[in-house]
Amino acid sequence: METDEMELDTLGDRKTALFVIISDTDDTFNFVVSILYTQLFNLLCDKADDEYGGRLPVHVRCLLDEFAVRS
Repeated sequence: METDEMELDTLGDRKTALFVIISDTDDTFNFVVSILYTQLFNLLCDKADDEYGGRLPVHVRCLLDEFAVRS
């Protein structure tokens, strides 16, 4: 992949909605979603600490329906 199409690094800078939709019947790619969540939370925490003194300029809300089931 040559370019970053998700632009996770912009979350917390501007209003953004990220929808992650996976299959109800096939769990083959659930690990990808787990990696995404891990990267996202680490990125947001590091960014808040390193660039904004511990607080992002845009409040981030995560609505994780069936999060524990998929992770």
